[in-house]
Amino acid sequence: MFIGPLRKFAENVPCDTCLPDQKIAQTIHGQYHRIPVRIYRSHSCHHRFHSAARLAELADYIDRWRRRVIRFCFGEKRRPQLLLRGDGHLRAAPVDRRRHHLSRVPAKSETPPPNGLPFALAAYLIWGFVPVYFKLLGHVPPVEIVAQRILWSIPLLLVIMAFRSQLADYATIFRDRALLRNLIASAVLIAVNWVIYIWAISTDHILAASLGYYLNPLVNVLLGRIFLGERLRPMQLVAVAVAAVGVAILIGDALDTLWVSVSLALSFGVYGLIRKITPVGSVPGLAVETTLLAPLSLAAALWFASQGTGGFGDDWQTSGLLILAGAITAIPLLLFATAARRMSYASLGFVQYLAPTIGFLLGVFVYNEPLSATKLACFILIWISIAIFCVDAVRTYRAGRVSSRPGL
Repeated sequence: MFIGPLRKFAENVPCDTCLPDQKIAQTIHGQYHRIPVRIYRSHSCHHRFHSAARLAELADYIDRWRRRVIRFCFGEKRRPQLLLRGDGHLRAAPVDRRRHHLSRVPAKSETPPPNGLPFALAAYLIWGFVPVYFKLLGHVPPVEIVAQRILWSIPLLLVIMAFRSQLADYATIFRDRALLRNLIASAVLIAVNWVIYIWAISTDHILAASLGYYLNPLVNVLLGRIFLGERLRPMQLVAVAVAAVGVAILIGDALDTLWVSVSLALSFGVYGLIRKITPVGSVPGLAVETTLLAPLSLAAALWFASQGTGGFGDDWQTSGLLILAGAITAIPLLLFATAARRMSYASLGFVQYLAPTIGFLLGVFVYNEPLSATKLACFILIWISIAIFCVDAVRTYRAGRVSSRPGL
């Protein structure tokens, strides 16, 4: 696209023996939209640009600048280079298709760009401070909160799927009996998990709820060993053993709240296991789960409203907080799904401990829950097991990167 105008322009522009260099530069810049080019002229001059070779060189220089702009705006795009044939005409240089194809495939040793960290932090910060939200709804029964959470999540999830073009995936799941059977089981588990968690927050057992989510990664390791045949590495065995000692300590002092921690860890762990073996997306899967739970949720909401114990409709503040439950359910999940696509799971595994840590700090320093010596010892052992687990994850991740490098 540059060769025709460039040839016509070169036939009418005098060389630097006729005009000062600065004026020639201004003329070139004005003609070609301020693209910096060098002026080439033939040795026989005649005050004209008659050399086809110089013309091709000038065109290639402009084309290089154009490719730089394209790479800056749209990423790497290889363009055919111009070569001068023997008859003075320009032709496209042959492109090595195999090399071009391989250059577009990222190497296995490349790590995902770390631009998913803000999304992960936002998701776990919301999940970490969600006890404050449930404390504001302490006068509403936990089952009513879960019912309203499910009902108000459905329209928001439908909007999200519409923007992400996932409505077809959502409809397809209902025609697959195997997927639907798995999602019915996962829907029951997540509903039980939500009810126990909200009950624990409402009854001042935030520390027990935090302990449950601290235990969850270790429960995932055990479930993977039992049901998926995944082998436990030595350091993982040590981490699980240390966590088991911490849980055993609680049996002697805090048996009344131990069931909360174990139930939360097991229900969410089995839920994650089912979702792992069910090939559905995170947002369509949650939308199907909430749709399956919607009839029971609607019946529960109507029953609480008829008994006068439901919070929805009592006052505008409570009603607004219950409507907000849909956003609190869907937005962190969407942020988490975005982070999972943009960062490695090894990095994401560290960020997941942010939520129970925030819950622990809220329970101790904001809501003044009693922290006995037994509970503190249990938490210390759990933190030690998590540290061992994280060190093992880092070592495995680095070993995988080294082994995947070319030539090793």
